[in-house]
Amino acid sequence: MEPVAPCKDCPERELGCHDRCEKYQAFRTERKEFNSQMTALSNYNAYVTGRKAWIRDNIDKKKKR
Repeated sequence: MEPVAPCKDCPERELGCHDRCEKYQAFRTERKEFNSQMTALSNYNAYVTGRKAWIRDNIDKKKKR
């Protein structure tokens, strides 16, 4: 599940508070991990989808022969 920023309705929120807020720093770490997992999943899906397309194209070529 995608991490949600702790800033909404935070009573201590002010200009520049992200630098010293421990909750935000934890959120940022979780968000980086989430983004890297989504990137890896996206790359995997692109590989699998591309592979299926390659197989389908080769099957179509053989049918034309």
